[in-house]
Formats: sequence, structure tokens, C-alpha cells
Amino acid sequence: MNLADNTLNGTFPTNVCNATALRDLVLTGNELTGGLSSEIFCLNTLELFDLASNSMTGTLPTHFGRLQNLLILDLFDNFFSGTIPGEIFHPNLLYLDLSFQFELNGGFPADIGKATSTTLLAVSQNFLETSLPPSFYILTQL
Repeated sequence: MNLADNTLNGTFPTNVCNATALRDLVLTGNELTGGLSSEIFCLNTLELFDLASNSMTGTLPTHFGRLQNLLILDLFDNFFSGTIPGEIFHPNLLYLDLSFQFELNGGFPADIGKATSTTLLAVSQNFLETSLPPSFYILTQL
């Protein structure tokens, strides 16, 4: 479902779980605000989740670990804060863009090494520590 570049506003829709076979959810370039509701994490078939260029806030939920089929996660240009949860990294993840949050801090979790298929990891314009965990160096696809 591609709803990019509309004027959708308000918080993330809580009834998204009704779309049980949803594989792609593209909400780029809207005016969505608030945090990610836990309802998104019931979409076990989701492969692409693109929420770039909105005004989402709050911390990145640990529930990303439930989305084991997720290949592409694009949260570019929002206002998420806190640390990157280790649960976001899993073997199927190919693309992760967390850049231009300006509020993410801390370092990379050791679980980053689980993302063995990841070919793109973008985290610019944040306040992440410069040290990388040893598990980062097993990511040979980057």
C-alpha cells in the first residue's frame, strides 16, 4: 500500500492490523506525528515499512523484533529519540535508514551483528557514539 506524499496527518493509524496480508506500507512524505503504535507490529507479512519524512516522535520500539519478514525499514527524517533497540536487527533485514532523526543517541547494540544480510545502514545526523561493537565487523554485506 503506497500512500506516499499525501497530506495524511495525525497519529499512526491503530487499525492497521486489519490488513493481515499487507507486505508493503509506504507512508513517506506525510504529516504523521506521535509514536509508533504497537499495532504495526502485528503485521507479520510486512516486508517494506517506509515512514520517512514525517514528524514521528518517541523511542524506537523493541517490538521490531516481531517483524522477521521485514526487508526494508526506512525511518529517515523523523524525530525518534533514545537508543537503537537491538531487536531492530535480524538476518532478513536488507536496508535500514535511521538518518536525520537528530535525537538518537548511545551506541550500536551488540545485536547489530544479527543483520547479516544488511547492505545499507544509514544513521547520519544523530548523536551516536563512534565506537562500534565487535559484532559490527561481521556485517560483510555493507
